[in-house]
Amino acid sequence: MGFDRGFRRSAGPSGARLTRRDLVKLLGVTGAGVTMLGLSACAPATKAKKQGGTVTVVTSPISPTPALPHQGSTAISAFIRGTLYETLVGFDPATGRHDLPWLAESWTHSDDLLTWTFRLRKGVKFHRGAGELTSEDVKFSVELIMRDDSVAAEKGFFKQTISNMETPDPYTIVFRLSRPNVISDHFTNFDSSVLITSKSYLVQMGEKGAAGAPVGTGPYVLDQLLPNQSYEYSAFPDYWGRKPDFSGLKIRFVAEETTRLAMLQSGEADIADIPKRLIGDAKGAGLTVKAAAIPTVTGLYWFGSMYKPDNLGLPWKDKRVREALNISIDRKAIIDGVLKGLADPFTFHLLGPNSPGYEEIQRKPYAFDPQRAKQLIADAGFATGFDLVLRPYALAGVPEINDVTQAVASQWSTMGVRTEIQPIDGGSVLAAYRSRQEMRYIFSTRNPYNLFAPEALLQTFYQSKDTFGGIGQPDETEVDKQFEILNTSGDPGKRAQAMARIGQIVHDGFWNIPIAAVRAVVAFRGSRISDWVGTFGYGFDGLATLKSPD
Repeated sequence: MGFDRGFRRSAGPSGARLTRRDLVKLLGVTGAGVTMLGLSACAPATKAKKQGGTVTVVTSPISPTPALPHQGSTAISAFIRGTLYETLVGFDPATGRHDLPWLAESWTHSDDLLTWTFRLRKGVKFHRGAGELTSEDVKFSVELIMRDDSVAAEKGFFKQTISNMETPDPYTIVFRLSRPNVISDHFTNFDSSVLITSKSYLVQMGEKGAAGAPVGTGPYVLDQLLPNQSYEYSAFPDYWGRKPDFSGLKIRFVAEETTRLAMLQSGEADIADIPKRLIGDAKGAGLTVKAAAIPTVTGLYWFGSMYKPDNLGLPWKDKRVREALNISIDRKAIIDGVLKGLADPFTFHLLGPNSPGYEEIQRKPYAFDPQRAKQLIADAGFATGFDLVLRPYALAGVPEINDVTQAVASQWSTMGVRTEIQPIDGGSVLAAYRSRQEMRYIFSTRNPYNLFAPEALLQTFYQSKDTFGGIGQPDETEVDKQFEILNTSGDPGKRAQAMARIGQIVHDGFWNIPIAAVRAVVAFRGSRISDWVGTFGYGFDGLATLKSPD
């Protein structure tokens, strides 16, 4: 569909600034992950540069392809986050800083962390003549995420955390929280669901009309969206920050990895995510290959229908089977072979070195013990093995998930588990577990690693009452008890202990199948792109920062 550009819009208390020491005390983290808030010197430079033409990105397909903020999960929203839409707080992938002034110039909080006041940047314009950004737009955008029909991953967290929002003037928004929280960490452009759009535009156009011609404040205007096929952008001439190096941006979804590589070689594409096994081919073709400096996404598998009663006859309802499926996987062989060493073993997804409770949670990964696995399978009543369906879906960041799945299935076969691999699109998986359908299969997913505010997605996956219904729900009473601590306590020690306890329950119960924390890889044509400092794997976040050689 093509998009119409024409729309014209009619016309608290602050507290102590959160210091480095405060954040250490509150969240229990140390080192480079702790940074200062509200440093105006970190705002993007606005120096003009001659723009190149249109740069073409090819990547793994996503489904659905959202146009409005509340229509997509964190992963699939990456293609509109930082391009079409922006967030209150900025993230610098080069340094790992996640406290940069962005649409908010500064923010303060009360001593008890229950009141947060954000002051907006003045003069920020929306696309399509939709006027200037105000606090009412921010309030409306957060309300979108919290709506009942929202599919945003953080919906449940915001609904339980934000009790009230006030807009005392056009450039100030005050968040009143029901529980202590460093809410600014949930507004960054690394993984936030809160993407800012225009209230008056959506009200006047209606959701259907706005989805056909969405507006944000980002460096690019969305000109055309072909569902499940492509996004096409043009640079926004009135963008408030640093202008992108390219005048146009096209994102195409191509499932076949070798096709993506061929498109780079032919000049049909300029940058693509590639599986590790194609690194040598890409280098041999004269392409530049770049791996993320740190793991940015995790690859793991979920057991389907864990939220259903035990009468479905699913083998993995038995803890012995879950343990056997985990300890029969040689993760080192997969990391060294399939992932070419560009990954690390891990125990518990979502939590990285910057997360409270990280040291307690990241226990020793499951040991490879095929003999014990066979015995466990036999003890569970499956001495001759059993059949299962494994459904992988590829997303940017872990394009080799199908290769990993083949390796896992091969290793499971040694203990008599007969695996049928049925690839599936991510949208179907999301729809199934959000509506708590029967899922008589094990399915893959990937999540961000090294999160700064992990409790929102932890809650999404493990709290029984959250958006996704606790798809990995292991023990409703005990886990929900730990979330009650997370949701009410500002004490860093108690919060870290609660996260560690959740991690221990998941780990000891073998409630999912972690594989590796992966360093995503991209290949690009050096004649068109000189560099890209992005998060790489999580849906090509930050494409506006692609650098041209000129």
